[in-house]
Amino acid sequence: EYDYNVFYDYKGATDRSKSFDEFSPKFGVLYRLTEDVSLYGNIGKAFMPPSAYRMFTSKYRNPDLTPETAWNYEIGIKTLLFERLSVQVAGYLMDVEDEIYKGSDDVYHNTGKTRHKGIESELSLYLLEGLSVFSNLTFQEAKFTDYTVGSTSYDDKWLPHAPKRIIAYGLKYEHPIGITYSISGNYRSDAYSNDANTYKIPGRTIWDTRIDYEHDFKCLKIGLYAGIMNLFDKKYYDYRTSSGKIYPAYPRNYMVGFKIGREF
Repeated sequence: EYDYNVFYDYKGATDRSKSFDEFSPKFGVLYRLTEDVSLYGNIGKAFMPPSAYRMFTSKYRNPDLTPETAWNYEIGIKTLLFERLSVQVAGYLMDVEDEIYKGSDDVYHNTGKTRHKGIESELSLYLLEGLSVFSNLTFQEAKFTDYTVGSTSYDDKWLPHAPKRIIAYGLKYEHPIGITYSISGNYRSDAYSNDANTYKIPGRTIWDTRIDYEHDFKCLKIGLYAGIMNLFDKKYYDYRTSSGKIYPAYPRNYMVGFKIGREF
């Protein structure tokens, strides 16, 4: 159950209270074929209420939004081969009702029904002690199945900002003293930016790198990290409006930080 009470008044918004509730069951099974091979399956219902930002405080707001609901079906296999190669592959199908999307009129709407289906895989190959290469691959199809605005039907059109392929790959090294270093490439294929699929966002590959250090000090877990995103300073964009305007993504940027925690 979600209850919203928003006290921030944005340009005369008057309706700032809403309540939503839903029952969201999930059922899963796992069957171990051998010590190293397992099959699994999941069925579940998801429930995602609209945010207060989308309903009340954004200039794109729509106080009549209703929650997204979805049934998700997944089957997969995971295995460890030769004690070095970890593989997990899964296929999924998800039917979504009332998916929330900002339409061509720059207002958030519930978009009727959409269907998402695809295959996901995760692979890790352990080369030496502490050193591994990894790859995550997603091949997906995400389309409207029942979405009409006025007299225009968008059935069978791709959802905006949903690429057909997402691939991440890289190298990771973990040292026993608590240091972890990784470098990874992240590829996204072309994606459409509007309901009618007339504008495209080009595919791109960017590289990131990061180093972490974790240490247990008495009852505390202390961590330090530093990283560089968009390592090679690639010029690209991941967002394009329904009218064709583009918003450049971040150039090369840096992060440093620390974290501290305690387990009870």
